[in-house]
Amino acid sequence: MKMSIFEPYSKWGAYRSRITDPLKMNHTYVGVEINPSKNECYSYAYNGVWEQREERDMSMPGGAGNIVSTPNDLVVFITALFNHKLVSDSSLKKMKSIKNGIGMGLNEYEFNGVIAYGHLGGIDGFSAVMGYFPMDSMAISYTTNGQFYALKDIMLGCLAICFNKPYKLPSSSILVRKDILEKFIGDYTSEQLPVKIKITMKDSQLYAKFKGEEPFKLEAKGNNKFSYEEGDIQVVFNADTNEMTMRQVGKVFLFRRKGK
Repeated sequence: MKMSIFEPYSKWGAYRSRITDPLKMNHTYVGVEINPSKNECYSYAYNGVWEQREERDMSMPGGAGNIVSTPNDLVVFITALFNHKLVSDSSLKKMKSIKNGIGMGLNEYEFNGVIAYGHLGGIDGFSAVMGYFPMDSMAISYTTNGQFYALKDIMLGCLAICFNKPYKLPSSSILVRKDILEKFIGDYTSEQLPVKIKITMKDSQLYAKFKGEEPFKLEAKGNNKFSYEEGDIQVVFNADTNEMTMRQVGKVFLFRRKGK
């Protein structure tokens, strides 16, 4: 892996002076090549055995994926955001102006009738999510580098504990027969979104790929139900109608297989 063209600090002066330095977020910085000697970890995926994920050059995603942080720093950040230590009250209100489940840098979530604002992300097997409940002045965050259980299920379980509600342990993915998976392979388009999704199969495992992006693995939750937890994506196939529904950030999109 080549070293990122972005040096960790020199070109991010405003980022440091406005956010990480004042908030003492000492474990948040621009990532380059992973260095275990600096207490950094590689990412792993479970494919029958644990396998180390391939790294990408961090100059490629930029701020959309090359920020290194910890759960504690994420809690510090989002708490400061909602206490107006980073932006004005008017700017925060704009960030919380939600349309189709998405705001300006914030998503809206609901748990047990209580609204939270936050964001999630993932890259190269790393996943992170953070949220803030203004009514309770409570922040929560979670990061992982070897995700095996559904990220959403883990967060819902943690929130259930926080709010003293019943919870259940998350379930892992299941195995689906190859002849069933073959029925879902193809190119899909949607009238709701200007994107194309290509579904392929490798080693009895489905993969999805947006045009211009890297393919990602779909974890089976049923014979026709799959998920990609890093992107909070749930997919349901209907081989009889050659259709696929995709749910993301509370929004459902319908895709149809091309040529069918």
